[in-house]
Amino acid sequence: MAKATMFVAVPLAFSVGFGAFLIYQSRATGVPIASLFVPRVTCDPVDDPCRQRMRAQAELYFRVGDPAQGVTTLRRLARVGDRTAMFHLGWHHEEIYRAAVGRALEAGRPLREEEQARVNGLPSGEAFEALVDARSTAAGATPTPENARALAYLWYAEAAAAGFAPAANNLASMYRFGIIERKDEAAARKWFLVAYDAGSPVAAFNLEAARIKHYDDIVVECMESEVRSWLPLVKAPAEEDMRELVLARTRFRGRGIDVDFRILLKDMVLRVSDPETWMRDAVAKPLATRVSSAGAGGARDFDDEDPAQANHVPAFKEAQGEVNRQRERRKACPHPERFDPRLERIEQEELRLLDQMKQVDALRGGRSKAPGAS
Repeated sequence: MAKATMFVAVPLAFSVGFGAFLIYQSRATGVPIASLFVPRVTCDPVDDPCRQRMRAQAELYFRVGDPAQGVTTLRRLARVGDRTAMFHLGWHHEEIYRAAVGRALEAGRPLREEEQARVNGLPSGEAFEALVDARSTAAGATPTPENARALAYLWYAEAAAAGFAPAANNLASMYRFGIIERKDEAAARKWFLVAYDAGSPVAAFNLEAARIKHYDDIVVECMESEVRSWLPLVKAPAEEDMRELVLARTRFRGRGIDVDFRILLKDMVLRVSDPETWMRDAVAKPLATRVSSAGAGGARDFDDEDPAQANHVPAFKEAQGEVNRQRERRKACPHPERFDPRLERIEQEELRLLDQMKQVDALRGGRSKAPGAS
């Protein structure tokens, strides 16, 4: 009996003591107990494998309710030029702002002058850190909505200036919603195009969605070279742009990207980066787009349309009346249209897509062998 009691009492005493130690540590450090179980990462953030581990560690901190440690970890990566970490910092702070203001996203007043500088004119090094520190709060405190939107802008801008397409896309989304100050369609279109030119498939969808929903600014309307439908992906994105969490947080119409949409986007990228594999897959399975209205995990469900009519993966169709409307507005443009060098690339890619689809149809009909088949 005594031995049985010992077998129960010793583990119980150890558990109580360990629990008390965790509570003491949590109160002494001001961090949640769960945060104490997040594995420590000790490596050189200059190396990409280390960066991936540290980004995963930061995400764990956010999930267990310790955003201060998450931000600290990502900022350490940002200091050594990690564009993905900058992007996640932008997302984190934009979500804080969106949660605070609800659907009324338009800010109504500008950020301070130094933060409204042109993205490519933002300071670097210690001067940029000073801008961030001026808007940051004490450890464990949630930034005010005003500071959160400023930090989101700064981190997206820093990553976009470094050439990170998902950050350029999300920066454009901030302009389109008016989170910077007011809705600025010219700036939104500019940064969506930067992201599109860098290979972002999400930016292609955003550009088409904006065109179909119309531009209220006639100057931006005039920037549209011609009435056209879907913008094909003309360049494969970088590998880091298509990582699961980055893609999920690359905003389409203000939302994160759900699983079904990510599958569609990866298929688009495969068509550009490895057309032979894409055609083999297209022959083997039907080309169907799965449509879902579910939001991405952790993303605030905001967009620029009536939620009751939201369709997360859009089928871009346009009535002839809208085509006529666009043409009429274009007639009122104060300046003649200028040639857009993207048109030639887009036309070439459309011809390439048409040729690929003809090959797929022929292969399905048994009139030829699949690419790479013996």
